Amino acid sequence: MRGLWLFLVVLLAGLTTVHPAVAGPAAAEVTKNIPLPLAETERVLGRWLSDAGLTVAEDPLASGEMRITAHGAGVAWDIVLRADTPLATTARIRYSGDAADDSLAGLDRAVRDHLELSRATPAAEAGAFPLPVLERIEAIVCIHARSRGRFFQSSGFFVDPDGLILCTAHDLKEHEEVRVTTATGLRFRGDVLKADFARDLALIRINASVDRAVDVTGGRNLLGMGEQVFAIGCPVNLRGTVNTGTVNAPPRRAGDLPYWQVAMEVRPGSSGSAVFDSAGRLVGMVKGRYRGTDRIGFLIPLETIVGFLKEQL
Repeated sequence: MRGLWLFLVVLLAGLTTVHPAVAGPAAAEVTKNIPLPLAETERVLGRWLSDAGLTVAEDPLASGEMRITAHGAGVAWDIVLRADTPLATTARIRYSGDAADDSLAGLDRAVRDHLELSRATPAAEAGAFPLPVLERIEAIVCIHARSRGRFFQSSGFFVDPDGLILCTAHDLKEHEEVRVTTATGLRFRGDVLKADFARDLALIRINASVDRAVDVTGGRNLLGMGEQVFAIGCPVNLRGTVNTGTVNAPPRRAGDLPYWQVAMEVRPGSSGSAVFDSAGRLVGMVKGRYRGTDRIGFLIPLETIVGFLKEQL
């Protein structure tokens, strides 16, 4: 592992600039290869720009890329991130404002500092994911649905070895086609067996059997305030991504339904992610995020999931 980090640091000995196209002394356009996953690159750059006092906006693009824009005090950034590999990201960067070279160098330092901190921080302090949680990754799927003439991407997970998948229902209204990608990259056509739009739960079946499924009956109904939980899903179509968060409020109610509130990053495509405690027991499923933020999420609790699954198909 130490050798891998040394390799990354050497690779970053300046972030590789693929093609510079400097428009003038106060503007620049470059492409950089960053040795971090797309979601992590987005977090590092977004926080760096925000810490600089800029107004930052992050928007997913239909192509699966992520766009970050930032502006303030005569400075503007337009950054488009694309997953080059699961562990590397291509960033197309446009900058306008004073001292373009210094600003781009500052971005390079932010990424380099993040890599150095990650290399120097012990695994326990860095929030290493528990093994029982990581063992659930193979049960997670990415779901792509065409509905009402549009394409939607969400997450789900196997709840039965016979290819039965649990997911959220809100992207399946008037669906025309459903495709499922497993954690190992296999792709299948999915058939929607049941959808409950009030509870936002649906069941999809693929014509295949699987080795790993989540044991819903072995889950937990009750969570403690401040308890750490782990979501596994496909945010921005990155399958098998693990995010951690904490329960930060008592259960909320929307109509007749309860939801857990968590301090957790929830990105587009996260809906339907399975959520586990540190022992790998299912505690709920990501429903969505609080409007206007990606740092507060809501979970459909296990009791709602169990009630849905017990009903006759």
